[in-house]
Amino acid sequence: MKRLNIKGDTIVEVLIAILVISTILGGAYLSANRSLSFSRQSQERGEALKQAESQLENLKSLAASDPDAIFNKATVFCVDDSNDVKDAFTPSTLPMPVLNSAADDFSKYTPDCKDKGLSKLYKVAVVRDNDDHTQFTVYVRWERGGGGGHLETQLIYRLSKGLLTIPSAPSTPPSTPPSTPPSATPYGLSCDYNNVINPSHPSPGQSYTETVRINYNPSGPAPTRPDYKMEAISTNYFPYGFDINYSDNGSSIYKTLGSGIMPTYQIYVFWYLRGPDGNILLQCNYYYP
Repeated sequence: MKRLNIKGDTIVEVLIAILVISTILGGAYLSANRSLSFSRQSQERGEALKQAESQLENLKSLAASDPDAIFNKATVFCVDDSNDVKDAFTPSTLPMPVLNSAADDFSKYTPDCKDKGLSKLYKVAVVRDNDDHTQFTVYVRWERGGGGGHLETQLIYRLSKGLLTIPSAPSTPPSTPPSTPPSATPYGLSCDYNNVINPSHPSPGQSYTETVRINYNPSGPAPTRPDYKMEAISTNYFPYGFDINYSDNGSSIYKTLGSGIMPTYQIYVFWYLRGPDGNILLQCNYYYP
């Protein structure tokens, strides 16, 4: 009988080949699964950030149109789709819980403050904090995809009552700032238009400093901090915002907004002083050139 000289793979070789292929496929699966998880988390955080930004826009709108609705709100809240302020939790007195603590219970959110976004995944809450209650923190929380706890995005923003709207640039700006002081105000306040831009006539590309001032009667009392607050907005340093840390030289209060390179576009600067009740006592406008 003729013996065939045919060689083939042994069972051990086959098993080794299966093991190698399984290892490669398993690694590829884990890598693809991890990549999908990262992609999902990134998408979730992107949508959460949109929810937080939407709350900030609503807060800014209410600060200008109905400031008492948010500045007098003592409990955690959210702003619903109709721009109405609603309590975030039931009961309304609950504080903002620590993330993933025992108190971080999504069932405590009110209907107006949960199931936000296209995926109905997000819970939103706003906390007014800091000493003068002008800082707002927006919390957006959601359940981690696949379980494993809650995730969170935060945005912090500082607001003041009756935010000014920057007026559009005049078609023909005045060649010099207005010199007529406003009607009588407490402390004899008046706008100081000298040295807002320093040097006084910088060319585009030249270094310059932007400083705003409000004069007061040097023989009388000064508008002292923290009761009186100076706020400034500039198209080149926007927004400067709410500040009580201005300087006082005995006849004026002033604040340097910034130093930099003179741009090619026109600069508009608006600054004003608020009294203890939050109302604007004096507003100053400056255009350059």
